[in-house]
Amino acid sequence: MKFILNKTQNIFHNKEKVKSLSEFVEAIDKAEDLIDDDGITDVWFRGNSQISYKLVPNQFRTPCKYSPEDESSSLTQFIHKAKAFINGGREHSSMWDWIIAAQHYGMSTRLLDWSEGALIALFFSIENKESRSPCVWVLNPFKLNELSTGKELIYYTDKITRDGDDKQILAKYKLGSKFLPKHPIAIFPPYIDARLKSQKGCFTIHGKNKLAIHELNKTSKVPFLVRIDINPNSIKRIRWQLSVIGINTSDIYPDLPGLAQQQMWKKSVFE
Repeated sequence: MKFILNKTQNIFHNKEKVKSLSEFVEAIDKAEDLIDDDGITDVWFRGNSQISYKLVPNQFRTPCKYSPEDESSSLTQFIHKAKAFINGGREHSSMWDWIIAAQHYGMSTRLLDWSEGALIALFFSIENKESRSPCVWVLNPFKLNELSTGKELIYYTDKITRDGDDKQILAKYKLGSKFLPKHPIAIFPPYIDARLKSQKGCFTIHGKNKLAIHELNKTSKVPFLVRIDINPNSIKRIRWQLSVIGINTSDIYPDLPGLAQQQMWKKSVFE
């Protein structure tokens, strides 16, 4: 699997689009080598159904100007009304848990979803019928954080596992902050529900700059992003291969709607 460098964007991408699961695994191996100097860093993945989709959170995809006051007000109302619906009324342990829950249920936040699982990201890239130019982004979160904070660390949001560095940095990105840092950072949440666990979820959170992460990569001396392009004509084949090895809708969405969607997909395959 050969990769080429787009010098304008400072991003490596595969020369020939992936046509099978085995080719994707080969591409992942190569992609990790391109952005991981020591060969031991855990990289993150995000699947997009279109190459043109920017790596920005929903909060910044609308023409409306970002307002920390509006952000804080929206989440406050969500928390006030959502407690009875989440985990049988059990409250989340921190404000970060609530922000992640809001993202999970479709609110616009400064969070952007990633996964530790390459095959999970591949599934998301080809999940929808609208996937005309699917791709999987591969991110070195440590390099992103080094660019944004000067420290090659991942920041943990859980009260028990986070340390002094986590608290100091996360405080700057907190909800409604009027003094947001410029660039996004990579953060690691606890698994607050079954879906986040099954999707091996992790996040980047943007600061005040609306610049997409792949555009930010242009300014980095060392690229921290690789894009793996998927052949749209191979979507059905790859989707079936993923299902055979246990990556399907009912696994990604471990609930009744997910199970129903999986059965409908299987039915469509044999029609």
